[in-house]
Amino acid sequence: MATPIVTALAVYEAGKKAYEAYQGIVAFVSHGSHSPTPEEEILARLEVLHQDFVALQGRFDEVMEAVKQAVRVEQQAYVLNLRRDLEGLCGRARTATDELNSWAVGGRKDPLLRSNADNNSRLAANTLLEGDSYFYRPDPNSPDSVFDHRLAYIAYVYVLTVRFGVIAGLNPQYREDRLAREELSRHAARLDWVFQNADRAIEPDIGGGPDNRGSYFLAHQCVDHISGYDTGHTEVGWRPGGQAEYDDARARYSDQLRADMRVRTGLAKLMGFHDTVAYWAKDPRTPGWSPWTPVEVPDSVVSLAAASDRPGHTVLVWRDKDKAQLRTTSYDATAAARPGNRRWPSVRRTRCGRNPRRAPWPRGRDSSPW
Repeated sequence: MATPIVTALAVYEAGKKAYEAYQGIVAFVSHGSHSPTPEEEILARLEVLHQDFVALQGRFDEVMEAVKQAVRVEQQAYVLNLRRDLEGLCGRARTATDELNSWAVGGRKDPLLRSNADNNSRLAANTLLEGDSYFYRPDPNSPDSVFDHRLAYIAYVYVLTVRFGVIAGLNPQYREDRLAREELSRHAARLDWVFQNADRAIEPDIGGGPDNRGSYFLAHQCVDHISGYDTGHTEVGWRPGGQAEYDDARARYSDQLRADMRVRTGLAKLMGFHDTVAYWAKDPRTPGWSPWTPVEVPDSVVSLAAASDRPGHTVLVWRDKDKAQLRTTSYDATAAARPGNRRWPSVRRTRCGRNPRRAPWPRGRDSSPW
């Protein structure tokens, strides 16, 4: 039986390979090089992606076995059918790569090959875009299904990367195409949906409390209920401080444990892949950074911090010593366009809390400073 950490590593590697291939295609297309031709370079990237996934097949099989072990024997047929369907979608994406290759080698003259490459890659990616059932498995203890993204996520990052390669191969200027940007934006939203559901399965548990002698005790544990990975119980021990210090430490450790588990289970790679897709789905004429905005605060706190409360959105905060102010600006890769193709990202005003030891970044899904 595969261990939880091995299955988590498989998900991590799948996201990593897809991210590298996607970034490689982006870099080539955005630099505008035509030697070799865009199709040849993109096809080379997709072939490397395919070979990477072939090499990782053993790990993917362990994920499959772990998902099977998480259900009752009579429910395992469902999991096997799920794998068959996912492999069919990956095969359709692979077919799209072959058709793109044949179209390029044939001098880009066969409209049927071009159309088939576009249709097969679109169908493979859109099936996982629209099909929620691929991301669930039977719950052995309930008649309801339970979210388990591992098998579908591995297939999704593969077919989505192939889809992006076909889009860029057929039209290197795809960012000027509104329909292509909208399609990629839908996939970015889907990746965010996967992340949100997977992140809910991470449960940090912080215990302890203050005594009446000016000290507090702290212990922690974190579990990912999808993979089953458990950090185990760790005692930090006694530290000087009261209720406020304990609350601060508890919040800090909760954020740290969740962030660490995101890395261990591959969700950090999912977030990076999401942000890349969201960024390249943006209209390139859209400004990203908002105007600088002064925010008056007491003469304390931090010199510089950056935070993100959702993928694609970043807030930069630093202290202006001369004016005793915090100055902020925000970047939103997913800002909605207004008429005339002008976008106005909102400005986040950063406030200083009552406790000066707390950093002024907003708490949220990715609230730790960089």
